[in-house]
Amino acid sequence: MADSNKPLVVGLAGFGTVGGGLARLLEENAGIIRQRTGRDIQVKKVLVRNAQKARTVPLPPGADLTTNPDELINDPEIDVVSICTPNNVHAEIAITALNAGKHVLCEKPIASTLEDAKAMAEAAKKAAQKGIIAMNAYQYRRVPAIDLAKKFI
Repeated sequence: MADSNKPLVVGLAGFGTVGGGLARLLEENAGIIRQRTGRDIQVKKVLVRNAQKARTVPLPPGADLTTNPDELINDPEIDVVSICTPNNVHAEIAITALNAGKHVLCEKPIASTLEDAKAMAEAAKKAAQKGIIAMNAYQYRRVPAIDLAKKFI
């Protein structure tokens, strides 16, 4: 069981529109997260392709940039790897992170090929036997068509 006094430490793979938006939301909602979970959340490392690129969203407080996926995945303090990269590298990062004992949250779509998706599912199944959680971040909360469908239910 996790130490409830220890923050949940996140490694963020990707810091474009989705990754930057996620980092901003985590920071803006830190109080709500703490209230609902009893834990702080901390982004420790951010994996990017180009560390020199100008960013539109500030790096989370205390977070370091890296261009090396292994540096993020093998950091013993990181509990969760959130994958916000282009789809064609989702599988490689997710499978490596799951094999390293990290929980994984992967943005949609899960993968760019059926073979990659199957490999990810197999890695997630094996990791689940060790208590590791893997999930796809695919929600419909703000889709107008879903709101309309709810009115019919």
